[in-house]
Amino acid sequence: MRFVDVSPRQHNLLRFILDAYLSGEVVEAGDVLDVVSRRNEGKTREVPQRPEPQGLVANMAYHGRSIAGYGAIVSITLLLLGFIGTGVFQKMYMIPAQSALITADLVTVPAPSSGQLTFVAAGNEVQAGEPLLTIQGPQGSSSIVIDSPCDCAIQARYNRPSSFVREGAPILVLREKTSTPYITASIPQSDVLRFYRGARAVVEYADGTLVRDVGIEPLPTYSDTDASAGRFLVKLSPGRELEDTAIGQPVSVIFDTFSGSTLGTAAGKVNASVSWAGAKIASLFRSGDKQDETQKVAKQPESSDDRRIATLK
Repeated sequence: MRFVDVSPRQHNLLRFILDAYLSGEVVEAGDVLDVVSRRNEGKTREVPQRPEPQGLVANMAYHGRSIAGYGAIVSITLLLLGFIGTGVFQKMYMIPAQSALITADLVTVPAPSSGQLTFVAAGNEVQAGEPLLTIQGPQGSSSIVIDSPCDCAIQARYNRPSSFVREGAPILVLREKTSTPYITASIPQSDVLRFYRGARAVVEYADGTLVRDVGIEPLPTYSDTDASAGRFLVKLSPGRELEDTAIGQPVSVIFDTFSGSTLGTAAGKVNASVSWAGAKIASLFRSGDKQDETQKVAKQPESSDDRRIATLK
């Protein structure tokens, strides 16, 4: 479409209509004029509150679930902390023995030469000077007799009469009658320095008996044999009476090195200070009670032959 012979007034009118159309002031049928959002101005419905429980039983039932939940959380937390703390304490201050058994001062009697064993001492005891064993040399050569070096008990027999033995093979194990059983335990070589700072032993026997604060014998020097074996042997007093039949039985030994550590020393000093303060306070109370009793006795009237009556003032 083309407009011709347009007057200035018509030209201005056409320009106005075109601008209005481009700016959106003039729309066609079907055009979207505006989108109006809906406001949520409606009133909300109030939810009624639960009534407060009345009475002790109702309050316990009402708050019991939350209390039980908090209690379970606290219990689990304490158990976890206790488990972690116990593991750390055992790792830092506990040394379990690699092996431990009940033993005594034993003497092993070996075969002096190869041959046939013709005699072995019978019974459980032998006197000093009595024959222990006799070995017949090969091809009917002279016999070799070994006598007992002491009044000993026969702890073990490894061979029987008429058996052939080689030189150096163990035949008998003797134990002096005066010797008492004790415990030997081995600890790892890496824990020797911790052990030397101070340790206490806890022994558990095969019958379930638990003995604490077992005495540790004076520590021996660290030998090359122990170093090559990667272990350190410790001698312990049994802490209870043991029969001879218990020799050779295994035991469980744990060494507690907490008392020799820096923290253990500080804890010991604190404990000693608390004990001293408690004893001091107790002595003060006892002295105060004695003074009260003395004053009561002084205030009582004097009597002579249970006949004199105190003068009232």
